[in-house]
Amino acid sequence: MASIDIKGFGGVAPQTVDSNLHPTVVHEDTYKYKDIKFDIEYGMANDIASTDRNTGNIDIKDLRDIEAIKASLFNLFSTLPGQKLLNPYYGLNLASYCFDPVTQITADHIARTIIIEVPKHEPRIKITNLSVVGDVANGAYEITFGLYIPDYEADVINIKGIINSDRFKFIS
Repeated sequence: MASIDIKGFGGVAPQTVDSNLHPTVVHEDTYKYKDIKFDIEYGMANDIASTDRNTGNIDIKDLRDIEAIKASLFNLFSTLPGQKLLNPYYGLNLASYCFDPVTQITADHIARTIIIEVPKHEPRIKITNLSVVGDVANGAYEITFGLYIPDYEADVINIKGIINSDRFKFIS
C-alpha cells in the first residue's frame, strides 16, 4: 500500500498581521485527532478569536476528535471496495445488503462485516457493542454501536446510523 509522509503538518507557528501582533496559539495537544471536512466550509486559521475575523485569517474548517472518527466511519461505510485507487480493499459496501431480503440473517451479515472489517481500516477505535435491526417497510437497517477510543479520554460513545440502498447516514 502506498503511503505519504508529510512532515510539515506537525505544527505551524502563527503569523502576525498589523492588526494582531500576538495571535492565539492552539497547541497540538488540545485534541487527539484532526481531519478536514470534504464538504468544504471556512473556519478561522489557528482558531483565532472572533474579534480577529476581519484580518483575513480564514482556513478550511476541520473536524476534531469524535467528529473526525465519525467522518472516517462514514467514509468507510459509504465507499465501495475498489473505489479508492491507492487502497482498493478499503470500503465495506454496506448498501449492497439492502438489495437482499430484510431478514435477521442479512442483519447478521452486516454485523459480521462491520466487526471484521472496521478494525482493519480504523485502528483508533474498538467496537464494544453492535446492533443491526432490519426495517422491512423501508428496506433499511438501523445500526447502533458503541465505540471506545483508547487515546481519547471518554467513555463509550454510542452512535446510530441507517443504511439503505442509497447510502449510510448517521442519526443525531
